[in-house]
Amino acid sequence: MALASKEKIAGAEEAFLNLLPEPQRPYFKLEIRPCLEWGPQSHLAGRPVRFNIMGERRWVWRRAHSLGWSAERFESFERMLSGSRRERRLERIGKKYQWIAWHELQARLSDHLYFIGRTWHETHGPVFEGPWQLGARDIDPSLLMRPGDRDVSQRFTEKVWWRPAAIEHPDETTEERVARLWSDGGFPEVKDLLRVRDPHGKEWLVLDGFSVWGDRDDDRDPRPRRDPWLSIRSFLVERSDLSAVLTALEDEERVDTAAFRNRLEYYAFMGEHPWHPVSVDEIDEWRSGAAEPRPFEPLPVRHLIPIVECICEPGTDQSVEDRADLNLPSGELRQHLSLRSDGGGGVTFRGADNSIVFFDPTTERDGPPATLVAREPLLQMLEELEQTLVRWIGGEKGLYGRRFDHEFHGRHVLAGLYHTVGDAIQGREWRRDQRPSSDREVGP
Repeated sequence: MALASKEKIAGAEEAFLNLLPEPQRPYFKLEIRPCLEWGPQSHLAGRPVRFNIMGERRWVWRRAHSLGWSAERFESFERMLSGSRRERRLERIGKKYQWIAWHELQARLSDHLYFIGRTWHETHGPVFEGPWQLGARDIDPSLLMRPGDRDVSQRFTEKVWWRPAAIEHPDETTEERVARLWSDGGFPEVKDLLRVRDPHGKEWLVLDGFSVWGDRDDDRDPRPRRDPWLSIRSFLVERSDLSAVLTALEDEERVDTAAFRNRLEYYAFMGEHPWHPVSVDEIDEWRSGAAEPRPFEPLPVRHLIPIVECICEPGTDQSVEDRADLNLPSGELRQHLSLRSDGGGGVTFRGADNSIVFFDPTTERDGPPATLVAREPLLQMLEELEQTLVRWIGGEKGLYGRRFDHEFHGRHVLAGLYHTVGDAIQGREWRRDQRPSSDREVGP
């Protein structure tokens, strides 16, 4: 929307500036007809009245001027700013005034009109609780970190203390790579990735992690590319239900990892979990399980997802420069471990003794993403609640053609199931080979 000089404002509609003076005015009142799309012959006849977007634009236009924008002050400067509105760049000063006016208009409408939903068919929509229902939020005041300051990548191949494993890719021929593919080697020791020790000697349990030890990208290399990866997902169950879980997942090589995930909607703020309605309405931490297990719902018993994903993406407000994928503790963990946030500078939560109990180490240094919980407090919680922590492991190593060669040379799939038994970790793994459909030779 472009702003105008004072002389061009005179013809603006005065009635809209004094819109909705009475509290809780219903949406079907005719006094606000000039600002609505409504009429007995229109396609909206018999439906709730809706605002005409042009009326909203006129109100924002006038309000921006009344807040202080004027051509005399800012027009010459703003003429120097140009470019796509989708670019992540500084906006016009007038645009800032318009944002303020638009949010003020939303406040007026929410104070005086009934909310009827977000689509033409939601004539009896939910109660209006806040701008997140309209996707009308900007800066997250609870997120103070700068994701771009660190290298957080699933393809981070160097050893770090929370992922003390690296996979070396020797300079092998195609035949040697195929032979290695069908061997038991080429994967890290999974058990070593579930319980780790930091540089200060404190032990941690890994609740979530994903790593890719990729081969170097070189489209000129005729040999197939090696790309092993490993995933760790977790959930909690009652001890009495553990045998049913082991039976349900036994020898399963493919389970949709979304089954072990909870995610805040994109319009939620990091600091709003778990107390805010936007979190309470969306997050189902305890799940009842399925009578007939399926890949996307594999567990037949009640289980708890201990972490909640919060994804922050760059927007036009420039508050976040890079995407941040953060894992927060579930409400259940917060309650039983007495967790409190250490601030918005990263995913760090302290316990009652002020020690760090839950955190993401990549908020402090470069490395692969991971979510850790202090071992002793969690084991104590599990003992008191008679629960068990279960980790589902999935991974594979495969050989694939380069950019201009889509040859499939084979895949070796790894799956595993590990659970806590007192201070110990028990479990097993199973593997499958998926060979090419043709037995002909592949590669040079």
